[in-house]
Amino acid sequence: RAGDLAKARYIISEIPYEPSRAMCATLIIACLVHGNKEIGEWAADKLLVEMKPENLGHCLLIADMYTVSGSWSKLAHVK
Repeated sequence: RAGDLAKARYIISEIPYEPSRAMCATLIIACLVHGNKEIGEWAADKLLVEMKPENLGHCLLIADMYTVSGSWSKLAHVK
């Protein structure tokens, strides 16, 4: 809520268990709202590559983040 996206990224990176897809999706949404392309793309990469999204909503979020950040080559890999 406070827009401290760097802290959210740190927490997701450092928790002693595997973060959930919902955690990464929430961070992507926050990054879209606050215009943070760098952290949003990091979360999208993590969700797409490491976690393999299982629902259309997550794929759409990833596609939106890559579109906003101009990562066209990564966008081509979203299915």
